[in-house]
Amino acid sequence: MQTLAEQARKQQEAFQTLARESVDAYVDFLFAPFAYYQQAADTAESIAWQGVETAQKITRQSIDAAQKATRQGAETVQRTARQGQQAAQQATDTK
Repeated sequence: MQTLAEQARKQQEAFQTLARESVDAYVDFLFAPFAYYQQAADTAESIAWQGVETAQKITRQSIDAAQKATRQGAETVQRTARQGQQAAQQATDTK
């Protein structure tokens, strides 16, 4: 009697395992297209973030270049102003 009950239990476990694996395979089959689209969405998101990061880098570089050009322009104006003052001073000294 005990071996019959044990056999029934083993068969039940085997059936449950088989049923679970069948359901898992069916669910995987049903969700495969969704997984594909999820992967495509993840890839698109990654590409978008790379674009954002690239745009930020370009913007930073543009700001740095504009600041450098502004500094150089201000230095040139100051140097020219000093040279003009020196020339004016020399002109008044020679009179």
